Amino acid sequence: MDEVQKMWKTYEPLVLEYVAKAGELFQREDVLMPKKWRPTGDWQADALSAWDAAWNDGTVGRYNETHYAIDNAGAKMTFPVTWAMKPELKPLYPFDWEDSFDGSPLSMYMRKYYEIPLICCVVYLVGIFLGRIIMSKLPAMDLTPLLVLWNLGLSVFSTIGLVRTVPHLIATIEEFGLYHSICAPVGNTFGAGAVGLWSFLFIISKIPELVDTVFIVLRKKPLVLLHWYHHFTVLLYVWQSYAAQSSAGIYFIAMNYTVHSVMYFYYACAAMRMWPRWIPRWTITLLQLAQMVLGIWICVKIYQYKEAGMACSTSEVSFKSGVVMYFSYFLLFLQILYKILTYDGKKKTKAAIDKKNN
Repeated sequence: MDEVQKMWKTYEPLVLEYVAKAGELFQREDVLMPKKWRPTGDWQADALSAWDAAWNDGTVGRYNETHYAIDNAGAKMTFPVTWAMKPELKPLYPFDWEDSFDGSPLSMYMRKYYEIPLICCVVYLVGIFLGRIIMSKLPAMDLTPLLVLWNLGLSVFSTIGLVRTVPHLIATIEEFGLYHSICAPVGNTFGAGAVGLWSFLFIISKIPELVDTVFIVLRKKPLVLLHWYHHFTVLLYVWQSYAAQSSAGIYFIAMNYTVHSVMYFYYACAAMRMWPRWIPRWTITLLQLAQMVLGIWICVKIYQYKEAGMACSTSEVSFKSGVVMYFSYFLLFLQILYKILTYDGKKKTKAAIDKKNN
């Protein structure tokens, strides 16, 4: 333990210096708001201007009066809401405090304080390193009750997020088409209202989700590359995307909520040894793999729209990091799926041989 403390004291100034520099870097206009696809350099203003031009020439659909709901006080909202597009969905949105949410100030705050996720990631990675050293000299902890509650809580949270984002995404596609759902400015799609609130909560939730790894370390379970790599890169990516108001974010949010609602429920059942045997565990990995395929497809569509000269409110940083992230996840999940199928196949073969011999 003394050696670890000495090592940290040696590298602490260097780590803090890099965190500070990274925070300054991501506040620069030429990083978050690149010029390649936006000649003026004013990324947000240029994106809105291009989208207005597309509206005016009829290239894309425009929101009309029916899409801006009237709140209970009788005032017209300044942004479209899900149940205004699809009135039959109104029972799903009973709360005025959700409908009145506006994420723009929070987006600017996240852009200003990018060092927050960077510090979280540094603490996370250092914590993994120190935690495994400490636990190597201690017995594994039995945290089953806490683990079950933690996973059930995240499953419920993700299910609520699913109900708040997936209907909005489907309604947007039906009302305005695929291009609009991927490229329209966030303020005109999912930046406000109930979907905006749960998009923001999705971003913030990636910080407490780091606790997933705490359970692995304290229980002395194997820590695979995919787990810790996925956790810290997702946090960095979603924070940057929200700060840059990337238009395709609703797809990534809706997909993640959907998969996590099932995945964390599976983890809770597995901890209680209650998962149905007739549902193979590789189905969860297959669901995660499908999410990565869809994520890559969305990135391809963004590239096609931009190269065709069409207005698309996604920064180059968000686009490129999304491609790298989803492709790397795809490969790692594919590797996990292969190992699961291979291991399960060997178990079945061994069980069949033992049964025959007996």
